[in-house]
Amino acid sequence: MRSRIFDREETRVLECAERLTIRDRKSIGRLSDSINRSGRSQVVIDLSKLNYIDSAGLGILLSLREGAMGSGKRIAISGAADSVRETLDIAAFGSLFDIR
Repeated sequence: MRSRIFDREETRVLECAERLTIRDRKSIGRLSDSINRSGRSQVVIDLSKLNYIDSAGLGILLSLREGAMGSGKRIAISGAADSVRETLDIAAFGSLFDIR
């Protein structure tokens, strides 16, 4: 996965590109720290450039959610393409995340 983190007003944005898989599990700590240390009240995980996610990738999103919520931040997922959105829907992520 390629990722980029930036701020937009009161939102910390994590942009994920290409593939989110078990190979990316080592990046959880770095990404979570960046999200949780920000002074922003909301986190948006932008998946508009992501073309594949597997079950380990879903686990990474859950870990990021847990860390953000533990820091009192609201968290949302945005821009998921059809195939990624289908995986999120099958995993019932709509009940865990605000999906835009």
